[in-house]
Amino acid sequence: MSSHLVQPRADEVAQHCEALCRQLHETLLGEGKSRAWQPKCEVMLHPSRPSYMRAVGSGGTQTIGSSAIRIQSGKVLHRRIDLLAEDRSRALSALRHEMIHVLFAELFPEAAPPRWAEEGLALLHDSDDKRARHLNDLRQALETKTTIPLTRLFATADYPTGWQRAVFYGQSMSVVEYLTQLDASDEFLRFVKLCTETGHESALRTVYEIDSLDDFEHGWRQHILASLASKS
Repeated sequence: MSSHLVQPRADEVAQHCEALCRQLHETLLGEGKSRAWQPKCEVMLHPSRPSYMRAVGSGGTQTIGSSAIRIQSGKVLHRRIDLLAEDRSRALSALRHEMIHVLFAELFPEAAPPRWAEEGLALLHDSDDKRARHLNDLRQALETKTTIPLTRLFATADYPTGWQRAVFYGQSMSVVEYLTQLDASDEFLRFVKLCTETGHESALRTVYEIDSLDDFEHGWRQHILASLASKS
């Protein structure tokens, strides 16, 4: 490990977790304070990559944060976040992303939310440089006409593999950003909940007064192209 890297202290991470919970409950749910989680969320700090990978598995080769939630019969039984804590700044940044996953498990204990919605919102809470990399992947997909049709993106139950994985991340992040700009964040969560109950098209009509997925895709493409042009 490089000598200039500073590891976060355990008490600092705990305080950061509490502050994040309050902030996310306020911005996403419109609630003045966070709910008490039972059981509490464990946060494990790993001083090295080998230690981190022993905890999270081979998928930890390219990540610095991972969340694990166990749900049974609509009740959350276990919450845990593992962080690679070699670098204080990166670890605290990853914590925000993983807290979104933990929060979604609390909000959707009965039926898993759409993968693109949960991951897209988590990606929006990443650092500026990570968001820029995902946006660049989306830019390339738009230029090569290899974006994922929204009918398929919205129906995706798990992460794609191969080259589509990078597109999935960038596109999910952008779609969630567009939705959260259309209305308040708590309306986005209402939309996600309705998606699990009545389907995407019905949810779009109910929450955003958008008649069809085709109309939504047209609006989203105009939004992202204008956004990318402004950053050129």
